Amino acid sequence: MNNKGFLRTLESIIAIIMVLGFILFITPSKTLSTGEVPGTVEASQNLILEEFANNKTYRGCILQSKADSCRSSAISPCNIYFEDFIGKSIPAGYEYNCEICPSAVSCVSSLSIPPDKTVYARDTFVSGNPPKVFRVYMWER
Repeated sequence: MNNKGFLRTLESIIAIIMVLGFILFITPSKTLSTGEVPGTVEASQNLILEEFANNKTYRGCILQSKADSCRSSAISPCNIYFEDFIGKSIPAGYEYNCEICPSAVSCVSSLSIPPDKTVYARDTFVSGNPPKVFRVYMWER
């Protein structure tokens, strides 16, 4: 048996395995999205929903709202309150939209939410006569 040839072959195989292992180790692996809401978005949504559920002015605006979108083109004091508070509360680099619905199902068909982005939605139930659901959508710019 030729020991020199056997050792050279074994050495080559080990070198190939080491090079492939190194390449696999340094190549970035694609991270799979776990569907978790980023912490800044979650904190912002919690702040907005708590304020809208507990503040009498915002609650009254939600319960008296005739429009489905809280960013409708109609200028009203309520829309100004909504835009002002939410605009200041969202994290930098994010956009938002919101809706006011009489049921848990989304009621705005023409809501301007980008279809190619990951959208984070949260809602709160506002009891009254009639009860309403206030929903906030956020996505990265």
